[in-house]
Amino acid sequence: MKEDKRFLALEASAGSGKTSSLAVRFVALILDKQNGRYPIISNILAITFTNKAANEMKEKIIKTFLSPQNYELSDISALLEISVDEVKNRLKDRQSDFLSSELKIYTFDAFFAQILRQFSLNVGLLPDFSNGENLENLINQNLIKLLSKDEIKALARFILSANFKTAANFLEVAKQMSEYDIESFSSPAPSQSAVWQAYDELKKAALLVCEKKGVNAFNEVKNIKDFYKLLFDEKEAKTAKKAIDKCPFEKETLISALKAYYEGFCAHKISSFFKELKKYKKARTQAIKVKNAMDFSDVCAFVYELLRNEDKKFEPNELYFRLDGRIDDILIDEFQDTNARQFETLLPLIAEIFAGY
Repeated sequence: MKEDKRFLALEASAGSGKTSSLAVRFVALILDKQNGRYPIISNILAITFTNKAANEMKEKIIKTFLSPQNYELSDISALLEISVDEVKNRLKDRQSDFLSSELKIYTFDAFFAQILRQFSLNVGLLPDFSNGENLENLINQNLIKLLSKDEIKALARFILSANFKTAANFLEVAKQMSEYDIESFSSPAPSQSAVWQAYDELKKAALLVCEKKGVNAFNEVKNIKDFYKLLFDEKEAKTAKKAIDKCPFEKETLISALKAYYEGFCAHKISSFFKELKKYKKARTQAIKVKNAMDFSDVCAFVYELLRNEDKKFEPNELYFRLDGRIDDILIDEFQDTNARQFETLLPLIAEIFAGY
């Protein structure tokens, strides 16, 4: 098989035969003789999302190999650029190896769990950890233990100021965000002084040209949120708006000051969230190690850290040794359902494969 045919993405609508195409490709890889040698069947990895899909894929691959339809023979012939008769000959050559080999067809969860069990001690876990567990109550208890009374009050104020509906809503978002490697940063709360100074200048200029009934609109401005009504709400303060429009310099100065304030305010809220997220991640890690259990997103997160290998905990060859062989090809079914973390976790393995070409 030519190198440029080894790296492909198939785009098609649901029910159009992507899984069948993947099965044909899997079989073609088995038959792809290079320099007189066939590949090792167990070095071909196929991944999908559910156990049902994995079983269906395995069944389809077995049927395609043992009893291929004419169109499947033609597709394999085209992929390998050999005749259909040669495809049939190679199928016979490989039948014994195929029947005695383990087909590596996994769900994402099963594949990542297999890797983590091999290296669990490297991340402080025992190999018999259970996955699919719900640890939220223990995580929440750990989080409270990690925080002082003042920090609990600060967290409560943050939850309110960041417009989370409930503490549970904050914890759910924290759980989702904890799957990702996010660098925290510090951004202090912005000062409102520049905004009020710009407003005072606008008010002073506008009142010189304002009709009496427009004065009340300026007097109703009590906090920074009230500027929206005064500047942008078409139903409010129409007389005052006419006066404001006659002071374009002061109006633009206020709008610029508001923009700068809200940019700083958003940065402060995000930095505050990341600060709380760091504590949440610590509480989550503690719960996982106490219970030796985790949910599927945690498995993916641990494997991601492991395969990034920033602290050089293992060599890639050690990974392949523990997985009983290299991975030379990866086929992913329903790739559009892959989330960023799953893809990032596979990237080191994909990079290894690319390096071989």
